[in-house]
Formats: sequence, structure tokens, C-alpha cells
Amino acid sequence: MPANPSLSFGSFDYACSQTALPICPLVGTQLVTPSCYARNIEISSGNLLFEPATIFIECVALLMTGIMIYNIRSKYVAVGRKEIVVLFYMYVATIVNELLLVSGIIPMASEAYKYFVAVHAGFLVATFWTLAFNGFVGFQWMDDGDSKSLWMLRGTTFAAFFVTFLIAILTFKNAAGLSSASPTVLFIIYFIIPVAFLLVYVITQTILVINSLDDRWPLGDLYFGLIFYIIGLVLQFGLSTVVCNMSDHYIDGLFFGCVFTLLGVMMVYKYWDSITREDLEFSVDKPVEDRTPLILSLGHLPTVQQQQQQQQQQPSNSTGSGSRGGPVYSQSLLREWERDRSSNSVGSSKHHRRSVNTLCGPIDSCALSKAVIFTILMGWISFTMYQVYLGLSQ
Repeated sequence: MPANPSLSFGSFDYACSQTALPICPLVGTQLVTPSCYARNIEISSGNLLFEPATIFIECVALLMTGIMIYNIRSKYVAVGRKEIVVLFYMYVATIVNELLLVSGIIPMASEAYKYFVAVHAGFLVATFWTLAFNGFVGFQWMDDGDSKSLWMLRGTTFAAFFVTFLIAILTFKNAAGLSSASPTVLFIIYFIIPVAFLLVYVITQTILVINSLDDRWPLGDLYFGLIFYIIGLVLQFGLSTVVCNMSDHYIDGLFFGCVFTLLGVMMVYKYWDSITREDLEFSVDKPVEDRTPLILSLGHLPTVQQQQQQQQQQPSNSTGSGSRGGPVYSQSLLREWERDRSSNSVGSSKHHRRSVNTLCGPIDSCALSKAVIFTILMGWISFTMYQVYLGLSQ
């Protein structure tokens, strides 16, 4: 291998010489490894655990993401609640897959390693696409939380995952005109497209905040997230060898890449939380009579028809995500309040309970989508456990 591979478009050699990416053993004309990498831990006779510090950070990331998902789901009336939570689910899937690869649980010599790396690349691109999609949700070009928005997000996310997975696996197998010796297409998908999706999100949210809110402080959260991500890239691909030598091989660039990616994701959550902050966060499993005074106090909120009239009369002062400078309310929730006020009285709804399932659209479609996702997830977990068993038994 070259002593110091130079950074060149379409080649993974420079990136692989700086940090041990899971994709590195599968691309290039020869194996390129970092000159300095983190220590390994022997967990049993002949079995090593790679990147222990990185694994610890990824476990912390799973815990923090679980907390963020819980907080997002508890914000009942926030715009884009169901769309943004998909982003964090994709981030969790990416972390779990990466944990299996960087730890060495899936052996590099295993035939399944290629497929897990292809799945990891698919999750990576799909996660950034989900972020870009959420950048347009706040403009309310379609009602957030309804079946059209959710199924468009799910469909396009799956398409991004499948296309990336297909290109990656064909590149690894040198099929369909793609070559692992010259992985230019995979290089573009793996490095360039995620950055483009990130910039789309930052630009759209900057426009949204400037045109919609009087408060500019949310932009600080947004830009801090971008800065954290850039710092992670610099430490992972620019200063990894320096950090590794200074830490006596205890940590490397992959560790800092995971740390600052987690910080960037947390700032995305902080930004979303800041632009959807309101005083209407109540538990959805309470009886309606416990929330009736609160709901009745929302008489100043415009109905869907009133909002449309206001948008036509004052297009410069209206936005798709709520009144200027005020909290952001979900269009689907406003329509539900309107139906409740027109069809039900306080007395007739005293013993009525609303379920979260009523907010997902038709019960059948929700149940079907959950069943499909659960089936795919269980199949993936079963296959992963089988590969872990094979790896440990060797």
C-alpha cells in the first residue's frame, strides 16, 4: 500500500488510511489500514473485541436516542412529530449495524460481512435522506402526520436504502459494471450525497426560521449541530493518527466521529424542540374531561378554514407551520379539534377516551405497517444473531 495515500475523488484509500471504516476491506485494489488504531480487548480465548471505546460511545448514543424518541413522542401537538421520530429510528438502526461491524462480531472473512456493510451504507444514506425530508415538513406543503406524508417518507427512505444497498453489494461483488477496484459511484453515494442532504436540511431550516419566527435562537442549535458534525469529520479523517498516538492507542478518529455525530444528532433534536415548543403538551391517555378546560381555552386558535383565509389575505405574514413568532401547531390536530367542537359537546364526551392509534390514520393501515416493520426487524435480528453465533463458534 502507498505510504501516505493522497485524497482523491472516487478513492477510499485516504479515508481508510486515517480510520478503520467497515467498508475499507471491501474496496480498493489492495487493503489499506490506518497507521494507528485503537487497542483491542480479548474477551475470551482467541476472540477479540475491536474499538471498545467506540462501542461504549455507541451504547451511550443508543440510550440518549431512546430518551430523545420518548420526548418527541410525548409532544402531542408538535408539527412533524411523526416524521422526525423516523430520523431517530434510522439513526438507531445505523448505530446497531455499525456496532456489529466495528466490534468484530461479524468477522471480515465471513460472506455475510459484505451484506452487513451494504446494509450499513444503506442505513447511512437513508438516515441523511430522512433528515433532508424533515427539512421540508415545516413548510406544510402537505399536512404533517397524515398517511400521505408518512407513507411518502417511508417509501422514499426505503428507496434510498435499497438503491444504496444494491449499488454497494454490486460493487463488492464486481457485478453489473461496478468494480471494487474503482468504486467511484459508491464513493459519491457514501460521502457526497449525505453531505448534500445535510446541507439541504440546514438551508431549508434557516429559511423557515427567518421567514416564520421572530426568535432567531433556534438557528444557534442548528448551526452548532453542523459545527459538531464538521469537527467529527476533521477528527475522524484528518487528525485520527495524531489523536491515536497522543492517547497511546486507546482511542482513534472513529471514536471522535461517533461522539460528535451524537452531539450533532442531539442538536437536531434540540433545534426541533425549540421551534415546536408550546404549552399544549398533555398526556394522550387521559380522559377528555381532564383536558376539556385546556381544549376549550384554545378558542383563539384558528380553524383550518380560518387559517386558509388568513393565508390568502396575508400571505406575507403566514407560514405553513403556524403564526409568526408563535408556537407551531399541527394541522391534523387543528382539524381534529374542529371536528370535536362541531360534533361533540363537553357532556357527551365526558367518558370518551382518545387513543394514540386514532392519530395514525386508519387502524388497518397502521397495524399493517407496524406488522411489516416488525417482521423485517425480527428477521434482521435473527439473521444477525445467527452470524454472531457462527463468528463465536469459529
